[in-house]
Amino acid sequence: MVMKHAIEVSNISKSFKNIQVLNQLNMHVPVGSVYGFLGNNGAGKSTLIRILMGLIKQQSGEFSILGTKGVTLHSKQKIGCIIDSPCLYANLTIDEFLSLSCTLKQYPKTQINRVLEIVSLTGSRSRLISQCSLGMKQRTALANALLGEPQLLILDEPTNGLDPEGMEEIRELIRWLPSQMIVSVLVSSHLLDEVEKMATHVGVLKDGGLVLEGELSKLCKNAQSDLSVCINSPKKAIKILNQKFGHKLEVVLTSDGLKVKNIELTEAPPIHRILVNSGIDIFQSRYCTPSLETIFHQQHKD
Repeated sequence: MVMKHAIEVSNISKSFKNIQVLNQLNMHVPVGSVYGFLGNNGAGKSTLIRILMGLIKQQSGEFSILGTKGVTLHSKQKIGCIIDSPCLYANLTIDEFLSLSCTLKQYPKTQINRVLEIVSLTGSRSRLISQCSLGMKQRTALANALLGEPQLLILDEPTNGLDPEGMEEIRELIRWLPSQMIVSVLVSSHLLDEVEKMATHVGVLKDGGLVLEGELSKLCKNAQSDLSVCINSPKKAIKILNQKFGHKLEVVLTSDGLKVKNIELTEAPPIHRILVNSGIDIFQSRYCTPSLETIFHQQHKD
């Protein structure tokens, strides 16, 4: 049977000192996806990741990783992981660090060339880690996670603290990995813009559970989209549209015209035609599909 999900979480709960962090959490990370695990700082993202890696134990519920229930030594060998900040030895070169990691993990050292090429550090392999920028350290940590050709990468806030150039480098690399390496990626973040630029699927964490989950493109498409029109006679235009469509349209005044809320793109041309044929001058029209940030904040208001 073909495996659909790299990670399946069912009713996971976890509390610390009577503070409920995860509450009956359910999550599904599709195979081959970049899954953006979104939530405010302290929402419980790192707690779930530590449970998935066997570092702490949930109080109830269960999970499977790559088709195996719970976390086992066998499943860990198929996972590359970065939790919190990169854990590196500052007094070693990049090459020495990866060589030591290969020895500890019992991987052939021939893999070092492959992972260094993936993260674009081949020319910097002799540099001391203490002399590396934060972006280079993060790429070194990612190279370490890619040793052993894992089927799943779990990355906790991988762009945290990076400058814009470093963020873009890591973002492009994460986007590229599933298609080139046949690997699924779970990436946690509180940076909505970053997730939107690299994720194929998202899960939004609130009050210990997911309030939204699915394919990013479909979530954005299904969310409320608005038509904003800059015109010369907005009150007259609203009256005309109300007469024509009645309660089928929700039309509101704006500072420079009107906004038609929650409509499909195909509904925009008839609105334009009616306004123009009624003598209304249209200076600008913009159909606005909501961003991930908009969807996130809508969920956190509910």
